[in-house]
Formats: sequence, structure tokens, C-alpha cells
Amino acid sequence: MILKTAQDFFEKVFAVRGKIIALPQSRLPARVWRNVGAFPVSDVDISPRKTVFENISAPLAAAGTPWEIARERIANELEFWFGETNGETAPQTLTEETDSRCVALAAACAAKPEGAALVVSTEMLGACSLFDELRERAVRGNFAVIVECASYLTARKADLLAFFPKVNSDGEPDLSESIVCTPADAEAAPEALCVARKLRLAKFGETILSENTFSGTLLGAGAGEFFAELSTGTQIRGKLCGNTTESVPEGADIEIFLPPEIFHIDTFPPEENFFELEKSDDSNAGEIFYDGHLFYRQFRTADKYFAVTVAAQHRQSLEIPDGGRLYAWFFPEDAAGFVSKLNASGIEPQANQ
Repeated sequence: MILKTAQDFFEKVFAVRGKIIALPQSRLPARVWRNVGAFPVSDVDISPRKTVFENISAPLAAAGTPWEIARERIANELEFWFGETNGETAPQTLTEETDSRCVALAAACAAKPEGAALVVSTEMLGACSLFDELRERAVRGNFAVIVECASYLTARKADLLAFFPKVNSDGEPDLSESIVCTPADAEAAPEALCVARKLRLAKFGETILSENTFSGTLLGAGAGEFFAELSTGTQIRGKLCGNTTESVPEGADIEIFLPPEIFHIDTFPPEENFFELEKSDDSNAGEIFYDGHLFYRQFRTADKYFAVTVAAQHRQSLEIPDGGRLYAWFFPEDAAGFVSKLNASGIEPQANQ
């Protein structure tokens, strides 16, 4: 779902009470959340040398919450996050001797206005170890939880994902347009190029090499698939994504996203969907980078027109054999195409930044 205003975005995410909305690779300034009535967990100042009770009660005391109300809220959070009630072990335990993330979440849940959305950083979830607890707490309290800069694993477990195609002059997400969808739709049928890119970044992270996005001309489309041609004559078949009409006319402009990880390497030319690779320049074979999971290398295509980044599990796979050739190919279902410009048939432009 493409939302055209900031108001539409906030209304959408705040309405899904008891759910978790993840923002892959994105974060809004805390002041923005405060201005719309959400409560950032980062607003809670946790001291490791204070007891659990002191840290949970501090924001309530600062807000002047009457003790009768504060006591009930504190007891509820102690019971939920620690399985304890007032007067037992957890309240008197120093925060540094327990899980400070739980203390921060407990303090935020106690301090925030009833029903207000809770904003959490992905770092606080600790590789999703607190994800299920947070969702249960959201259900009990009937409020939405927003997880910023969500990792891929967090995004996969969330109820909804939110993406921002553009940024403002300060490098912050531009709320004049947003995309909210399910994790399944983001992977199987992304509405815009930015969705595919940011989900890929959440999964693999930033690499020193650029991603692969190519502009082409549509030769045909149907049944969720496209057939396009690049300016060099290279033809590509792939999965048609975005909010296109049922009939996409021949000649439409299309942006094709080919993540480095979808490529397979061969020394023989495949039948379709491939690039013949050469050195990245004439003086060396191109540097190979390792991100801790995969090896990456940027090649120049044999027609010397494109630069293509390819990933592989093994370093030697990215070496061009002496006197031989190297080809990078991909399955059509792994290539995502987005109609990119308005044309005479009235196809709407797709957000692709």
C-alpha cells in the first residue's frame, strides 16, 4: 500500500494495535515520534547502578504520576518482564545484574500513555530474543510497536513493514510518501524498487560495491513476468513488480534490480539472462571483498558498457580463468522489474530510489 502523506502513514501504523511494524534500514528522529504521540524507548534513561524498581519508577515520578497509578503500572511491568511482583527479588536487583533491555522496555511500557505506540531500536531486540515477548506485551496493552532499522530476521517476523522511497535534505526519511506491506509481499511482490533494495540491505548489509540496477525498455509483459532489453541489446526475463496495470505496453521504461547474490557463475554461456564478464579495468583483475558471509567483486561487462557486482560463496568462483571466459547468470524469478515512467497508456511511475 502506497501512502501519500505523513498523516496517512502514522494513522496506518498506529491503527494496527497489538502488532509489530518494522522499518528495515530506516529510522525517524525521536522528535518526530514524540510529536505524533508515540513513545520512543530511547527516551528512558536507564542507570546500571540503580535497581530495577528505581529505573522503572523514575520516568513515572518525573511525569508526576500519582503513586496509586504508578504502583499498579510498575507491578504489571515487573510481573510481565521479570515474573516477579513488588517485594520479591527483581525490584531490588541492580540493573547491571539483569537484562537492561528488559528494564528499559518495562520502564517505557510503564511510562508511556495508555494505547500510545512504542518505538524500539532493532539493537534492543538483540537478534530477536525479545521479539516474541514484545509482541505479547503489545497484544496485552493493545498498542502498536515500531521497530526501527530492523534486521532481516526481525522484518521476517513482523506483521507489517514500512519503507520510505525518498529522503529529505537532512538524510531523514521523507514522509510525504511511504509504502506499508506484509513481509511476504515485500519479498514476493515488492511495490517499488526501494522495497527490494532495503530488504536486501537488511539481509546482507552494506557492501563497498554498488548494487545492480539497470534501465531497459519493455519488450513484453504478462502473467506477472517481463521481457526487456537493455541499451546494449542484452535481453532479460524476470518478475514484474510494482503497481502496474494489467496491460503494460511495449516500449515502457523499466528498472531492473539484480542483487549481487542472485548470480551464478559459469565458464560456458547460458541460454539467457546472463552477462559476459571482464576485468573491472585494464590494469588489474578487480579487488575481491569479503563481508563475513560472501565474496563480492565488480566486473565490467564484455561490451564495456555496464559494471556488474557479483557475489559468491567461494573466492575462486570470481576469478576469470586464464584464456577463458566467465559468465554471470540468474533465474528469471530472481530479477525484479519496475515500470519506471509515466507513458501514454497512463502507467503510474514507481518509487525507485
